[in-house]
Amino acid sequence: MKRFGIAALFVVALVAFIQKPAQAITWGAEAFGAFSTHTMSDWKDLTHFLNQVGFTIDDPTSSWGGGLGLRVWPSSSWMIAATWEPIILERKEQVTGVVLDFDAQSFQLTSGYFFPAPEGAKFGVGAGVAYYSLHGHSPDSTFFSSVDLTGNTVGFHFAGMGEWTVSRSFAITGTVGYRIAKITDTKFDGKSAAEEFGAPIPNTDTDYSGLMVRAGLAYYLPQSHR
Repeated sequence: MKRFGIAALFVVALVAFIQKPAQAITWGAEAFGAFSTHTMSDWKDLTHFLNQVGFTIDDPTSSWGGGLGLRVWPSSSWMIAATWEPIILERKEQVTGVVLDFDAQSFQLTSGYFFPAPEGAKFGVGAGVAYYSLHGHSPDSTFFSSVDLTGNTVGFHFAGMGEWTVSRSFAITGTVGYRIAKITDTKFDGKSAAEEFGAPIPNTDTDYSGLMVRAGLAYYLPQSHR
């Protein structure tokens, strides 16, 4: 049902985009800062175990970052956004200096509907799909060298969005939402956890699912009309 709802939202937005005369479409770009929480259950278990045996490392359950995007308004009510958001997520073990690195790239497509509002402010809801690609590293079984972490997944997100006009070309943007993005086949130097560490252990999830909060600035082309 969730996938059907997202698909329906995209279809409605796409129809609005196609039917709108080109000169009436608003084109713009956005830069934003972001705070995210991440589930990371398997990696939390690892950090808790390490802390119990004498190491000191924080859970990888939150990150600060930002991103860039393109924004298109087929009408005053509908917006389509294509966004690049790198996820920068690292934790350093204080005793050895070893770093757990879960950096990833995400490419997102979002469709949003904005409700009628007073001039200068817009509020709406949106949903979208995204591609996530992990390129990090983790300590190996000796904890003194590292292995590459890789994997990818298709995720989904839902959000409430706002935009406050500052001038004809600039607006402040805000987003609060939730993403679902779990990589269930995390690879260690291209191998499963069991193959890499030589033990009958299950696959390791790298789960970026969680809250996402953004604040940014959008710029619209002068000839555009919203």
